[in-house]
Amino acid sequence: MEKFMVPYDLYMTARKRLNESYPFGEISLLQEFPESDQPPIVSDGAVAKITSANKDDIRLAAGVTFLGANTFSTSGRGNLICIGRGTTLNHSRIQVNGNGCVVIIGENCRLKGLKMIVSQNNSMVFVGSNTTWESGAILSGSGNIVALGNECMASSSIVIRTSDGHGIFDRSTGSLINDSADVMIGHHVWLGNSSRVNKGARIGTGTVLGQCAIASGSLDAAALYAGTPARKLKEGIAWSRTKRYEDIPDRFR
Repeated sequence: MEKFMVPYDLYMTARKRLNESYPFGEISLLQEFPESDQPPIVSDGAVAKITSANKDDIRLAAGVTFLGANTFSTSGRGNLICIGRGTTLNHSRIQVNGNGCVVIIGENCRLKGLKMIVSQNNSMVFVGSNTTWESGAILSGSGNIVALGNECMASSSIVIRTSDGHGIFDRSTGSLINDSADVMIGHHVWLGNSSRVNKGARIGTGTVLGQCAIASGSLDAAALYAGTPARKLKEGIAWSRTKRYEDIPDRFR
């Protein structure tokens, strides 16, 4: 019978895999592993539906807040969902289907209207601390990783995926020609409204992906990209959540 790791060991293995794969420096996730579920802060009228064969699959740190209707589910064995201290989830769904899958959401994130589906064995999603998300989907499968750095800002109707969802084959050989691939997004990246991040994309720290743009391949750091496919319009940029340059964290100027 196949053995599966206990939650803490799975957490540490996932962190190691992230550190070996992520090219933009350390992602801040959790100050400490939640040893047991902390009761979430639930606002008036909020609903949290949690479905899991193993209650240890889902770990909430202190101060996690639920707004609106949220759903968390795992099926399979040896899975883990960790949500960091002070994070707010609003009308979001996290669904894990497979074995050995991991979702780690850092501290003080604000995630609204997020549909996250992690499927097939050993697939993972990491969201760095202080990241915000307005709506859209993260789809990670085939044992791949989606990683968003710290302090990212995802607008509405964003889609990030590690595969095309269906196979394309060479008729002469029967070989699959559209393999899945990890997605790596740097720190302090702004994903504009309705933008798409395709399998295998690498987006450098401090970059802006414009409205409705489609990112494939490698995008440079501190640059503005737009279009389909996304093309670099300007380099040497910095962006702020406000209209004030002074509000940009020093490390991203």
